[in-house]
Amino acid sequence: MTTEAKTAPLPTILFNKVAYTNGDDVILNISNATDKITSVTVSHLGTEIQKLDHLNSTSVKLSSDIFSPNSGYVVKVETVDNTGNHTSKTLGLSVEDDWTIFPRYGVVAGSNDNSAERNNAMTNDQLEGYQNNIDQLAQMHINNYFFYDVYDTTSNPFPNVNSFKQEWATWAVKNGQPNPPKSIPC
Repeated sequence: MTTEAKTAPLPTILFNKVAYTNGDDVILNISNATDKITSVTVSHLGTEIQKLDHLNSTSVKLSSDIFSPNSGYVVKVETVDNTGNHTSKTLGLSVEDDWTIFPRYGVVAGSNDNSAERNNAMTNDQLEGYQNNIDQLAQMHINNYFFYDVYDTTSNPFPNVNSFKQEWATWAVKNGQPNPPKSIPC
């Protein structure tokens, strides 16, 4: 008979912002109040630029003066839970003056409720779910969101309309495309 060792779940480390610009302080928070951050190491291109040791906190502030604009960083956070289990988590951090230089896109799509009344559309009664999705994308440092609302299917979003015009879609066919391609030839 063998027994498997149980591993404690990794704590969730949250950034206080989605994107940082030059001059912004970074605040790291731990999601579970019984866990504590014990150390934080910030590196850039393999070089350690700051190490904070002997911490016992649920929140740590990294001063903006250690960051350079338009640069990426590795942040290693070590934690301990209330039973003494130690874990570490490595996170990415970017400091950028213009999000369009290093865009990271996220998509928020319609519901997974396939009932006839909703047809995969985003609805007000699902706002909490969409907010949770946005919060998850924020922790991935997604700095540009695309909202995609499917009213019927992804290949035919408006099945009962012969054509539709989207003024904002300057790249699209002038009067819309009622029958979009179903596959891409290779």
